[in-house]
Amino acid sequence: SIYFKCAHDGKVPIIPYFDSILYALSTALVLHAAVVEPQAMRPAYYKFIERLTGGYFSQVDRRMMDCYGVCSSKLFPNYKLPLMKK
Repeated sequence: SIYFKCAHDGKVPIIPYFDSILYALSTALVLHAAVVEPQAMRPAYYKFIERLTGGYFSQVDRRMMDCYGVCSSKLFPNYKLPLMKK
């Protein structure tokens, strides 16, 4: 990667586990975008995340984020969070 080439050349400092940190941050950014604006993702990628999480990803109650103007519930307008009964 570019970081490792620059670190090898001495242009940037060597940070332990930088590749793992970068991967974690990138994954967090993608998953955050998928929760906040699922309509902005490619359908195939959203289906991949849905399969990866075993169907739990579409069970997020996105209506709570609509007040911020991001239209998070656009793909799931009639979704109601299933509540556990005692």
